[in-house]
Amino acid sequence: MDYDMILQYVITAILLPLTAWGIKKLMDLIDAKIATIKNVRLRDALIDANDELERAVSLAVTDVGETFVKALKIEGKLTQEQAAEAAELALEKTIEIMSKGGLNVLGIAQVNIDQAIATLIEANVVVNKEVCK
Repeated sequence: MDYDMILQYVITAILLPLTAWGIKKLMDLIDAKIATIKNVRLRDALIDANDELERAVSLAVTDVGETFVKALKIEGKLTQEQAAEAAELALEKTIEIMSKGGLNVLGIAQVNIDQAIATLIEANVVVNKEVCK
């Protein structure tokens, strides 16, 4: 077995399910916080903000993948430092895409926005890698 096959197995058999589990736990945490909110308008706003966050992350990861990452891959392999830079760009892009209202609602619910975005970015990247194979 060569290194690429082992890496592909690890991603497929371990990282994908682990990432999916982590996302589910994060979404369960957010849903639990939403469920505790008695104010219907605020609860509905938080549900909308959560949906907006998921869409914004997906758009940001796609955008960074199509521009930054593809350009780097043309030059050669993507280094860990470049991957970290791409993740930071995706985080910034997500915040740029999100409405101020959506970010404020998540903040009111005491959601760690950077952590939520980082987790969703990682999940999107793993899923995108699998889809592109």
